[in-house]
Amino acid sequence: MTRFLPRLRELSVDYVWVSPFYPSPWKDGGYDISDYKAVNPRFGTMEDFDAFVQEAERFGIKVLIDLVLNHTSIEHPWFKASEAGDPNYKDYYRWTKRDLGWKNFFNGESAFKFSEKREEFYFHLFHESQPDLNFDNPDVVREFEKIISFWTLKHGVAGFRLDVPQLIQETMIPSPPISRLTPISGFSRYYMNPKTLTLLNELFAGRDLYTIGEGGSPFKSTLLRLVQPNGPLSAMYNVLIRESVNHRGIVFPAKPSLSRLSRAINRWGRDERVGIILESHDHPRFTSYSGFSGEDIIRTLFKSRAKTIVLYQGQELGLLNPKLPEKFSEYEDRMFIMQVEKLVKKGFPIGEAMEKLKPTARENARVPLDLVEYRRQEKDPLSTLNRTKGLIRGWRNGMVDLEIIG
Repeated sequence: MTRFLPRLRELSVDYVWVSPFYPSPWKDGGYDISDYKAVNPRFGTMEDFDAFVQEAERFGIKVLIDLVLNHTSIEHPWFKASEAGDPNYKDYYRWTKRDLGWKNFFNGESAFKFSEKREEFYFHLFHESQPDLNFDNPDVVREFEKIISFWTLKHGVAGFRLDVPQLIQETMIPSPPISRLTPISGFSRYYMNPKTLTLLNELFAGRDLYTIGEGGSPFKSTLLRLVQPNGPLSAMYNVLIRESVNHRGIVFPAKPSLSRLSRAINRWGRDERVGIILESHDHPRFTSYSGFSGEDIIRTLFKSRAKTIVLYQGQELGLLNPKLPEKFSEYEDRMFIMQVEKLVKKGFPIGEAMEKLKPTARENARVPLDLVEYRRQEKDPLSTLNRTKGLIRGWRNGMVDLEIIG
């Protein structure tokens, strides 16, 4: 990553967002963290990270790191102590006497896992290896105040990308019936819970940081509830903007349209507090998803009035989805694995289930950047990469108060 910084500078990047690099059992691509104050040996050392931050600063680039507040790994010492009933950690997680009927995001089955050791259920909105933290406990809040200070004051990061900040607080009571406003069982008990704003203010108020949260809402007022001037975050990016290419309004399917995408980007992006994002570690390549060329997508982004744009690695090259493995055993993404297994239970042959899910699999975005292709495009003046650089220069010259997060 450090050697790649000159290339990021050529793209006029203001901030570089680094996905989780912490120690992790890697059940969810590093978003299952077992230690928030260390570097996973597969990526290097703390000295390597410090050198990266210092070199980025030399190129005028600020470093944002992923902060996962919602959950830890079951391998985190906090969870092990909590499950064992240690009085100091007993209430670090969401434990209940019974399953409240909520569903998890990974396969739509129960979000509650019974612990034989503790003889209670723990809540996991995501994978069962990712137990949700209990931020009603002041000790948990203090733990994260220390984590934030550790990375900003001791290791020089400029801020954080917050994983699902709108989901981090819950009211642990049974869910109302499924409806248009509560499409997932339990949804109304955690989505934009009234306690969330209070918690984020407690963690970030008064800190000179850039914080951008992951969000998804068809309503701007909902998305910006956590954002300054009245909220603690600098910006939120809206993952639903990528869906506008296929939809009129919210729910009516339509033929993919660049003009529809352009209108959505301009409508949302003129406010610098709204980050425009089309690709990420959680989504397949937008080129493959939409059917448009990488150059057309980049041109739509940078000919817009958007003020905060988030680019994912390889997007500047116009990359398509890669060829994914044929063998089921070669997949790491637990969401893909669980979704395939669910289809198999319904009677699909495993090969057919895999082919059905491959186009939307997160694995499409979780492969190393193709440096051979990068070098090839650097040498070609008409490549998507070089056209991207030119479009970004034009976008910057035409507007002020801009941010690019890479």
